[in-house]
Amino acid sequence: MNTEIKAYSNCDEAIVVWKYNKLIPDCVGFALLRKFNKESDAAAEPVNTWVGFEGQTATPGEHRPSTEWPIQKYIWSDYLVKPGDKVSYKVVPMLLIDDKLVKDEKNATDWSETVEITTEGKYQAYFNRGIISSQFMSRRLSTLKQSDKKATLDSTIKDENSPIRKFLGGVLVEELFGLLDEIRNKKTYTVYAALYELNETFLIEKLKGIGKRVNLILANGAFKSKDDDPNEDARNDLKNKVNLSNRMVAKGHFAHNKFLVVCENGVPIKVWTGSTNWSEHGLYTQVNNGILINDKVVADWYKKEWDLLKEAGNDWNGHPPTLPQDNSTPRKPTVKNINTWFAPVKKFVDLEAAKALIDKAQKGILFLMFNPGTKETLLNYILDMQKEKPDLFIHGIVNQDPGGKKNPLIFYHRGEKQPSNLSIVMPKNIGDEFSYWKEEIKGKMVTIHSKVVILDPFADNSVVMTGSHNLGPKASRANDDNLNLICNQQDLASEYAVNIMSVYNHYRWRYFRNLSESSKKWTGLQSNDQWQKGYLAGSKLKEIDFWMGM
Repeated sequence: MNTEIKAYSNCDEAIVVWKYNKLIPDCVGFALLRKFNKESDAAAEPVNTWVGFEGQTATPGEHRPSTEWPIQKYIWSDYLVKPGDKVSYKVVPMLLIDDKLVKDEKNATDWSETVEITTEGKYQAYFNRGIISSQFMSRRLSTLKQSDKKATLDSTIKDENSPIRKFLGGVLVEELFGLLDEIRNKKTYTVYAALYELNETFLIEKLKGIGKRVNLILANGAFKSKDDDPNEDARNDLKNKVNLSNRMVAKGHFAHNKFLVVCENGVPIKVWTGSTNWSEHGLYTQVNNGILINDKVVADWYKKEWDLLKEAGNDWNGHPPTLPQDNSTPRKPTVKNINTWFAPVKKFVDLEAAKALIDKAQKGILFLMFNPGTKETLLNYILDMQKEKPDLFIHGIVNQDPGGKKNPLIFYHRGEKQPSNLSIVMPKNIGDEFSYWKEEIKGKMVTIHSKVVILDPFADNSVVMTGSHNLGPKASRANDDNLNLICNQQDLASEYAVNIMSVYNHYRWRYFRNLSESSKKWTGLQSNDQWQKGYLAGSKLKEIDFWMGM
């Protein structure tokens, strides 16, 4: 029997995918074996799962090895690896013979290639976890001392020593804080930042620690009126401690950037950007990404944009005409594999450049989006591409229905549109009838704030689109924003793909858990081999082939 297995990773987790070309008789799932740091095969252990067979009883949060509770699918996200781990995987079919589980070693896969839980090179991608990881956070909470638990989420994320705060912020917060510490300690470094929101206490303190080597353009965030300034406290706290400039804009557009340029002896050397606002919600409760671009030319592009924004000053009457004019010309000199657009632009040249790349997609498109708009967005364009290229695998989530507020999340599940309801985004108790999962966190709206599109992530012509840009015409026409189009960087693309799949899977669990039709509710593993049929044809096979790079 032909078998294949592949593993991918980013700085926080791994994904394993395997494929069998026909049904395995009596197979009721797979054991997934994991070994670390090139251990011997004998040292490998099965990963744990939290879902048992239909009719079994289990205590809340109970887990067992996948040799006992096997995996009834062909793709698995491993959230229990840690940064720096080097890990490989093997899959063994589990057969149910005379009511006993037996390993089918003859049909086991080989060991996957070893992957490392890290990000490195010119483009380094970082991700937080946010409230989306509430299942895993609940288990973390159960292991804490009572003294570590805070009464509210707000008090938790204000506690610098809170393990839950650290868990929610993930590697993204760790890296951003580490970057600021590096800048503080290296006196030859200066920084130029343009920020939409700033209210995270510890970030503000780190900027104050760097002092006058910080050059900060601070906007007025998500303001409601001309007199409203959500960043007022940070503005007052930083006054006279850093070189502070204001970018107060009028209703109808936002000074929406979240970038920081690092200069050494006055020369730009690298830039931090992405979707993450420098706020408590941006860092800890929303799903976000950050990217560190280690390229002097790209950093210089951002520094020149910072200069233009400083010159523009406050925009109570709209942008100065020179700003979109300057932004509408491709940056020089060019850099291989990356093109960065800054908004506002004329004639949507940034979206047109992105669409030209989308036209070339051959295998699939993954995305996370936040409020792109109702028409002429990259989402609209991607969905049109699905009609033109029905074999494309399209998978992602949009936060906020482009048609209104009725369906705040929309899944595009293997190309099929599936609106959600409020119970998907408002965590709630998991009922007793499905006891393999523990109670989720209550009382906070979950938000996907990442803005990222990935094209053909496992091919040489992969593309990553990310930045502060919401991927729609309003951002192009009216906002201060940035959009990075990064091509032919397969490692980076696969890192983003792993993150998108992780976010997607958390929400899909809630979607199935809240289906109104009781006949569709899933109550446990099947005790026969028929579950495999769905993975041998149709959309599920298309998904596996996509991850296999076929």
